[in-house]
Amino acid sequence: MILYQLFCDADDFCAGFLPTWHSGLLANGDKKRCKKKCLCESEIITIVVCFQMSGYRTFKWFYQKHVCVLLRREFPPFAQL
Repeated sequence: MILYQLFCDADDFCAGFLPTWHSGLLANGDKKRCKKKCLCESEIITIVVCFQMSGYRTFKWFYQKHVCVLLRREFPPFAQL
């Protein structure tokens, strides 16, 4: 599967699912931290699905050896790291 196609499918899923999920969350009054994210949910899902399709045994090795090296151009926030 092509990475762009996988990302588009993940992005379409997030566009439909996340608003429904956020509307169903209950607030308990606690203050929540809103830390700025480096990657959006669609990019995270794309990386996780690629890991499941790869031959790597651990996510750490996959992320360090494949994503950070070979897919660095595909995810622009990596250029800032």
